[in-house]
Amino acid sequence: MSDVSFADRLAFGRECDVTLAGLTTLGAAIYAGSRMLQLRNDNWQNKEPLPMGVLYLTVVPADI
Repeated sequence: MSDVSFADRLAFGRECDVTLAGLTTLGAAIYAGSRMLQLRNDNWQNKEPLPMGVLYLTVVPADI
């Protein structure tokens, strides 16, 4: 369960939309990808894997 409230998630999403729209207006192309993974470390006392989501975001000129 996330520590972030749904209201905060919504606010973050709206802020991202504004930023990405601004980049697009400036002639950028935005590419994104995501993946879920299990983070592990042999040195942890608790050997339980930590579920984690990773977002990859690339911004490049749209005309290439």
